[in-house]
Amino acid sequence: MNVEITCTSIGELSSLEIKFSIPKGSHELTIVIEHPLLVLFRSWAERKASDEASDEASDAWESLSQHSCFVESEELRSDRGLECKQPATSNQPQLSFLELVDERDWNQFSDLLQQVDEGLTFFPPELCEEGVNGTYFMKDKTGKRIAVFKPQDEEGNSKNNPKQESQTSDLNNKRIPTGEGVKREVSAYLLDKEAFYSVPRTTLVNVTHSGFRSDAAVEVKTPVKKTGSLQEYVENDGASWDIGSTAFPVQEVHKIGILDLQILNNDRHGGNILFRKEGNSLKLIPIDHGFSFPHGLDRAWFEWLHWPQAKQPFSAESLDYIHRIDIERDASMLTAKLGMNAETLRPMKISTTLLKKGAASGLTLHEIAQMVCREDVNQPSVLEQIFETASEEVKKESNGSWSPEEEERQLLNVLSRLMDEKIVERIHQKYRDQKYP
Repeated sequence: MNVEITCTSIGELSSLEIKFSIPKGSHELTIVIEHPLLVLFRSWAERKASDEASDEASDAWESLSQHSCFVESEELRSDRGLECKQPATSNQPQLSFLELVDERDWNQFSDLLQQVDEGLTFFPPELCEEGVNGTYFMKDKTGKRIAVFKPQDEEGNSKNNPKQESQTSDLNNKRIPTGEGVKREVSAYLLDKEAFYSVPRTTLVNVTHSGFRSDAAVEVKTPVKKTGSLQEYVENDGASWDIGSTAFPVQEVHKIGILDLQILNNDRHGGNILFRKEGNSLKLIPIDHGFSFPHGLDRAWFEWLHWPQAKQPFSAESLDYIHRIDIERDASMLTAKLGMNAETLRPMKISTTLLKKGAASGLTLHEIAQMVCREDVNQPSVLEQIFETASEEVKKESNGSWSPEEEERQLLNVLSRLMDEKIVERIHQKYRDQKYP
């Protein structure tokens, strides 16, 4: 392979032309680098490769294309027999490696997507060593981490999970069907409509790249298309378990708690509550919500449950926010946006109802969470007991004659009544404890 380099300078502006020629003149590749944008482009000879030189040309191309400065054009990808993407829509420009699952999100995520797409030209996805599922750091063109990508087919016991051998538990142990964790990541962000919770921007994307792994820990060299959640990487000063919890402002702890009760988080621990110093205070940032929206009420757990801040009364701001949560509107939005079904949304409806009722009745975050979490792992929580009683009552009344929709409506009505009764009991007990300590 012959290489010709030509450099031209005009004042401070310069251009560099590099020409690669495959023996026998079968193929030719030109790269031009121009100041200040260092624009890269190549021209591929129109002549078709002869049978004699095709293998050598293909090997040379594969070697060159691994260099970080190359981004193949659709024309070249087609010439090499690679599948080309569909033409870009009017809302979403065509990117080299990424595409939104829902193109209506383009305006909201365009800056992040374009930076990640640019970065994939130079840096492959970087597998994160932490966690039990396939998780990748995505970088911009300078090598800075700017996003986290979680592929749908690398969750739980999937054969594509590069961490499968090191797993001690899978999604099913958290009552989450394998492959549905990425939707839950996006759901937590969608529910944070007012940025009250500080959930980083998250959306569903398709990423096509050769830097992923498939079939356990085997690296692949051909481009693989993966669907998953893309979350903006937020600069932070550590995780909550790195420092004492007493350093966190009450309001910051409460916003995490309200979110976890709304989505019924099954895995809130000190590693997925990040903190960032802002002046003389600390801001908390919740991440990793793939274990939320469980198909059951028996696995809820919150790291903050016994933090002293959780025992403080809600602020007026928090009470107002909780009051404005519209359960049915949120459920309809998640169904329309992500296809979340009734089984997935039912626990959210139940836990959020208890959150709203408890807060309105003067219970603290700690007192509400105590009703949701098990005190003994082998004994049902108060919320589980309420659900079991309500289910038996509805089953007896319906006698199999109600439609699924009617049965669901009646179940939620009975749950609401039983919650009111249990909350009154808690308030009376709280009063007695204060009067007769």
